[in-house]
Formats: sequence, C-alpha cells, structure tokens
Amino acid sequence: LRFLSLKKIKTNNPTLFLQYVMQLIAKLKLQGIDICSECFEKKIFNQFVSALTNANFLRRIGLAQSNLGDKGLEVFGNVINNLTFLTEITADGANPTFNPFLSFYDSIVMHPSIVAIDKPASDYLRMKERKFISDDEREYIKLTLYNIRRMSVASTSLQRSFYIKSLIDNENSNNKINPFIGKSPACEGDQCLLYLESILQDFLI
Repeated sequence: LRFLSLKKIKTNNPTLFLQYVMQLIAKLKLQGIDICSECFEKKIFNQFVSALTNANFLRRIGLAQSNLGDKGLEVFGNVINNLTFLTEITADGANPTFNPFLSFYDSIVMHPSIVAIDKPASDYLRMKERKFISDDEREYIKLTLYNIRRMSVASTSLQRSFYIKSLIDNENSNNKINPFIGKSPACEGDQCLLYLESILQDFLI
C-alpha cells in the first residue's frame, strides 16, 4: 500500500477513524494521502493534519475541497515546511482570507521539493467575489499566482491509478510485492471504521 485516498467519508467516530488513518500512514510509510475533511470538525481535522508533520516520507498530501479555513491552512503550511520529500500537494477549496492565502502559497513556491500543485482557482475566485482582495492586494499577489501557474499540475486519481497499475504489471512476472492504491468506497457510519480496521488487519498484524 503506497497511497490512500479517502473521499465521501461519513463516520460516527471521526477521532478513532483519523487515528486509524495515522496508524496506516506511520506503520506503512505511505507515500501519499488524499482525504477530504467534510465530515470532520475543524479542530479534530486540524489535529490530524498537524500530526502529519512527523511523516517526512510523504510525497503527496491532498486536502482539496476540505474547507480548512485560515487556521487549517496555517497548520497545513507549517506541516509542509517540515516535509522535505514532499513533491505534490492539493489545497484549493480551503476558503481562506487573503493574508493566510498569500502566506501559504508563497511558502509553496519557495518549498525546495514541491513541484506540483492544484491551482487555487476556486479560492481566488471566491475572495474576488466577496471582495476579500483589494486592488492593491491584487497587484501584490500577481507574482505569487504567476509562480504557481509555472508549477506542474498535481496528478489526478486516474493518472495515479494507471501509474500504479503499470508498476503492478511490471512486477507480476517476478512475484514481488505489488504496490497499489487503497481507495475507500463511499461509506457511512460504522462501515468506515470497519473498512479501515480491515486494512489494518491486512497490513499491520
């Protein structure tokens, strides 16, 4: 298991669910995690994001459309600055105000290893529509947006699936351990915990 994608998740025990996710990340040294925070309270989810600072083996973190807000984006930025092998992130849909937005993306542009990102189109458009950006600020942010546009676009789940499948096809003939993407089904309530428990049993016991 190299990459875990958790979307459309609803659970009755978000704290335990995120603890399971952290166990998988730490024990298996996953290279990537995509997770959406729609069903988690911001405080709980921010604690989870903050804990990722110890996972310096991560190469991708996807938190797109997670409504992180100013505080959550600040936490995510602090985590990213401590991860020296990170090459790809997604963060659009954080719904921040101007200063946290600018600070976060300036740090992405300056990061020594990040080369790919989702463009913050929805967040920038939202700030413009709500007049969170003054004319002076719009001029100031142009350089940051220019540098972001020069970066590669973050990979999609379909692209990663094809890549992992090619690895599996190449390894099958040699009977080696096959890497794959663990992608969560749409699940609700206790089903989510049972799903993660089954992964833990398969890989950690």
